[in-house]
Amino acid sequence: MDNKDKNKGYGTNKKILIFISFIAFFVLLYIIILVRLQIFDVNSYKSKAEKVIVNKDVIYPDRGAIYDRNRKPLAANLQFNTAYISVALPRAEKQKLLAELQTLDKSDVNSLALVEKYETRTSLPDYSFDEVEDLASILGINTNDLLHMLENEISGQIASKVPKDKKQEVEKLGLPYIYFRTESERYYPNQEILSSTLGYVENGVGAYGLERYYDEILAGKKGYEEFFKAIGGTTLAFESGENIPSEKAKNLVTTIDEDYQKILYDNLLQYFKDQTPMYGAAILTDPNTGEVLAMESLPSYNPNSPRSLNSDIDKLFLNAIDQNDKDSYMIRRWNNINVSSVYEPGSTFKAITTAIGLDQNHEIEHNEYTCNGYIEISPGVTIKCWRAHNPHGVQSLREAFSNSCNPAFVGIIDDIGKEKFVESTRSFKFGELTGIDLPNEVAGVFNATKEVKNVDFRPMSYGHSISTTPIQQISALNATINGGIYYRPHLIKEILDEQNNLVAQAKPQEVARVLSEKSSATMREYFEYNAQQTSALKSNEIRMGVKTGTTELVSASSVFLDKDNEFPNKTIVSIFATFPSNAPKYSLLILFSETQRDALGSSLYPVTRNIFEEIDKLNNNRASTEIGVGDFIRIPNLVELPVYKARQITEQEQLELKLSEGSVSEFSIIKTQMPQANGFMERKGFIEVFTDYNSQFEVPNIIDMKLEDAQKLLTEDGINFETTNKDGIVIKQKPDAGTIINKNEKIVITTDEQ
Repeated sequence: MDNKDKNKGYGTNKKILIFISFIAFFVLLYIIILVRLQIFDVNSYKSKAEKVIVNKDVIYPDRGAIYDRNRKPLAANLQFNTAYISVALPRAEKQKLLAELQTLDKSDVNSLALVEKYETRTSLPDYSFDEVEDLASILGINTNDLLHMLENEISGQIASKVPKDKKQEVEKLGLPYIYFRTESERYYPNQEILSSTLGYVENGVGAYGLERYYDEILAGKKGYEEFFKAIGGTTLAFESGENIPSEKAKNLVTTIDEDYQKILYDNLLQYFKDQTPMYGAAILTDPNTGEVLAMESLPSYNPNSPRSLNSDIDKLFLNAIDQNDKDSYMIRRWNNINVSSVYEPGSTFKAITTAIGLDQNHEIEHNEYTCNGYIEISPGVTIKCWRAHNPHGVQSLREAFSNSCNPAFVGIIDDIGKEKFVESTRSFKFGELTGIDLPNEVAGVFNATKEVKNVDFRPMSYGHSISTTPIQQISALNATINGGIYYRPHLIKEILDEQNNLVAQAKPQEVARVLSEKSSATMREYFEYNAQQTSALKSNEIRMGVKTGTTELVSASSVFLDKDNEFPNKTIVSIFATFPSNAPKYSLLILFSETQRDALGSSLYPVTRNIFEEIDKLNNNRASTEIGVGDFIRIPNLVELPVYKARQITEQEQLELKLSEGSVSEFSIIKTQMPQANGFMERKGFIEVFTDYNSQFEVPNIIDMKLEDAQKLLTEDGINFETTNKDGIVIKQKPDAGTIINKNEKIVITTDEQ
């Protein structure tokens, strides 16, 4: 009995030992395989994986918006989906390759390259003809075009601006070789207006204007997401890629007032069409802060399509220039004349000479200056007064300023003296950059010293022998009316984060005091006195100050011929104006080069008066409808709604619905809106909506309508339909009312016709 128990115990121990040995063997085998994979073969596998593909997705933040001072959008983004296709194999071919792969000996060293080739090919997704046909139908593209890309293993974009519902339909197909990217397109709602100041975006980078100057702020910082992946297949997990998050872009609030800008543009455009000059420019500022309220440069361009040449001004030039000069004309429009072009300021500079005289020699205000029609400025060099046929005679300083008498100003600059004049003119920053926040600013030329010769010195009194830019000129002239302070001109008021929370705020930058308060007060009176002498500037609504300028050009550059087949006036006409003249809140500089009809700065009187009167009227209307807290409303979401429903919502909220250009049906589906939903805006403001006229409609309800009326409604809205009836009342329609259909789908109509 004892021996039996011993034998039984021995047998059990033996079984346990065998079991443990088996486990130990398999554990050891697993460890050996693991060591081989992790240590000896790791580089081989990594090499294979890296030979397949390393994906690095660039993450671009949405570009920041640009607003006017009242937060109306001047530049924003329109979002859309773009569909892409990657390399894939026909399903039958992939199945064949997989079967062949199974027959290969993976342990044979000589077969490794072939195995790797098969594994790479079979990692690609596969496709069938039917699913490609379905894909083409949803996206509205040619099936053969898709098959051509797939058969030739071409990857790339296949459809742009894909509607949300179409994207969802494609995603339901579950095609691993199709993917979408949300992309954005820069949009400028005011088109040509303010274009040279805003600039435009090309390939995601700001070009010209504010878009370029503040590109780093508006663009944010792109991020990266790196991962390893078999071509068209699954992500490889042996190594994680580098991830760098993107940095969100900032929004800009400019000093521009959109309404003032439109007033300025409309008036300049009309003058341009009347006079056909080579170019025009204008700046409206707040002289007490240096804020630019409006800025225009003509010819302008549409930043939504900066290379198109189809505006009214473009057509004028294209009819006059050689076709070989077309490209240079196109590029010239992109530059902002206000900061990038220099000119001799002419008689508007007399305000600087007068102000320096008042400040440096207090006797000058009481001096008298005689005009005999001519004056010799250097031996053998004589200049004449514009009224040489009827000389001004004896004049006070104020009268000489109003008469714009060149001989008198030669006497005034002599009384100031070379050293004081040169020193004071430099204090007004002539010959320097203003530092305005725009690219491509040039400095102008003022190289005079106290040793300057009379032949160069004396013409400076009336704005010759000096060159400046419009922004430089108005910045200096502002100091003559604002109490004597030179402010750096600027265009940005605030920087906001992506939620429109304040990040930074610009303050007026006082550069230097260049005049006394007393001298500036006298200059304000002189400007107003000059305006009062001009019947064309008399207004019951406003008090203005003004000084015009006319500069003769050495040679003509105009491409236009007048009615006598001759080149137009070789002059630059300009005007500087203030409003209200006793305490200016606005200053305005306008200039045009080589006008066809009028050769004097006085031709700008009506334009100037109109601009200030329209601004004054606008301000009065704003004051009478002052906005309170209760007049701000949350912006409704109109995207994916038909136009008629959006109209109902905006009317209920006391908002105006503005439709984008092009044919739009009341049943068209809205794809984008500006401003975007959920922000806040003033009641009685407008929302601009964008539809894809060739994309989708909501089916209208035509039940109980006469067939004739139903057909008329559908035809006017561009909706396809079919019916076998010729008359009667509609009793059935398919699809039902409210269904969203594509442009190429039809509504089938049935009537009660017997």
